[in-house]
Amino acid sequence: SLLEEKLKKYIELNCETLINYLATITSNTLKKIIFVSTEHVYGEHKIEDNKEIFPKNYYGVSKHISEKIAHSFYQANKINVDIIRVPRIISKNQESIISKMIKTAKSKKIIKLNFHCNYFNFIYMDDFIEAIKCTLIFKKKEFRILNIFSNSRPIKLFEIAHIIKKKFKSKVKILLKNNTHENHNPSLLKISNKNTKKTLNWNPTYSNVKIIKTIMQNELS
Repeated sequence: SLLEEKLKKYIELNCETLINYLATITSNTLKKIIFVSTEHVYGEHKIEDNKEIFPKNYYGVSKHISEKIAHSFYQANKINVDIIRVPRIISKNQESIISKMIKTAKSKKIIKLNFHCNYFNFIYMDDFIEAIKCTLIFKKKEFRILNIFSNSRPIKLFEIAHIIKKKFKSKVKILLKNNTHENHNPSLLKISNKNTKKTLNWNPTYSNVKIIKTIMQNELS
């Protein structure tokens, strides 16, 4: 089935690729691993420290399996392994859910939304890079899970559309599409970055609203 093919694809991309890579190295030549995972490992369940998590989609499942593979490598080799769990990484020069909405608002004066009540988290590329730099300083032989998220609450797709609409002074229509397909993405991902900020001595500077406005400035300049 289509879903089975998706799972196979994600397992190949995320799990098998990692296994093959780890098989080529030894602890003598490697001092640190930074594995970029995803917020989707959390699924819909309440997030608690030291509790098992249950991804909702196959992408999240494959990433969670990859995290466990990385943890097994840590246990066998005792090197520093950092699991970086991130939301959507946004950059000025890369297409994103935000830039697509801005482009259609600019060209067609319309923003079409599917699953408009879903919430989204973002991290701006500059903040992400700063977090990675902070992880590189750490040299102890430990296994860490780090939530690299902005300080903002999750934002609805509908809210993003209204911020964009306001920029165009209400000349843009927001159309809500009646999507009959099942949504495999988590509907609310409320994840704390508190422990990560303290652990890394890092603090993100871009809020969700600042990210949206930065992308708008870039797309409309």
